[in-house]
Amino acid sequence: MTIYSTGTVSVTSGSKTVTGSGTAWDLFLINGGLFSLAGIAIPIASVTSDTELELAYVWPGATGSGLTYAVDRQSAYSAKATEANDRLADITIRLQALSFINFDAAGTLAERAAYDAEPKEFIFLDISADPFELWIKASDTPGDWAGPNLYGRGPAGPTGVGDKFDLLFEDPGKPAGGEEVFRAVYSTEVVYPANFGGSFVFAKVAATASAVWSVDLNGVQVGTITFAAAAMTGTLATLGFTAQPGDILTIIAPDPPDDTLSGVYGVLTGTRS
Repeated sequence: MTIYSTGTVSVTSGSKTVTGSGTAWDLFLINGGLFSLAGIAIPIASVTSDTELELAYVWPGATGSGLTYAVDRQSAYSAKATEANDRLADITIRLQALSFINFDAAGTLAERAAYDAEPKEFIFLDISADPFELWIKASDTPGDWAGPNLYGRGPAGPTGVGDKFDLLFEDPGKPAGGEEVFRAVYSTEVVYPANFGGSFVFAKVAATASAVWSVDLNGVQVGTITFAAAAMTGTLATLGFTAQPGDILTIIAPDPPDDTLSGVYGVLTGTRS
């Protein structure tokens, strides 16, 4: 038996409608099955949303709210289908939770080939990797992808010296002059090469004039990101530096701000040491 019992429910005597709180019935593809509450089991006729379903006949018990319930999903479809539905729901939840980079398409790494002809700066999220991986078109040339870059939390456990270390960031709007748009605290030593080799920064709306963003470590400038007039790709500059555990890296918008430049996003790539 496969049971779904997340959240609580409210029922009304004489009504077919069940209202959930903290439930995800539609997301988990609850389709049929038996709704059980207070020793009463009634077939589910349909699911309207994550928080509302309709019973096959009216609730014969008392009206109540905040009640513990259970849905027998296996009575509606096989346990194998239930497991597949749970995996799909888990992927969906993970996608919804990740918001610091807006990607253009998502799928498996094999499905990325369908987007090989997309223009420069097209972003593809590989959801077959764990954690998810981000790929960015480095040019308009078909198949010219840059990556992968970890999207979200990296794998647990210690990481060896020499491993790639990525900081992904996005400022979706138009920042105020001198605004801090990104902050990160290091938990390991990371070395950045001259001119942030392997890093990429883009803008969704081009700059009106030359605009220089400051990359600071513990409040001291260690690099810059420059957008030339009408450019949507930033040029990164640094002599190279090493961030120690506990160091704070920030990215500061130009002051005064550019008239149009907005939606800046990218990845700063270093190496664990």
